[in-house]
Amino acid sequence: MRQAADLYKKKEAGLLTQKDDGSFIFRYHDQWFQDNDLPSISLTLPKSQQEYQLDLKSFKDLKIFGCF
Repeated sequence: MRQAADLYKKKEAGLLTQKDDGSFIFRYHDQWFQDNDLPSISLTLPKSQQEYQLDLKSFKDLKIFGCF
């Protein structure tokens, strides 16, 4: 398992975790998620939910992270 902080304008917005099976989880930090003045980090990761399960083996999910 690997983890990386996700920064938005030099502020930590959430945590991206790659699981051993190659799938990813992105989770907004509680404070970022609850603060209505802070934006979503991406149009594809709206703050309508706090955690996203992503299978980056699919082309659709690769677009979330700007790979394509």
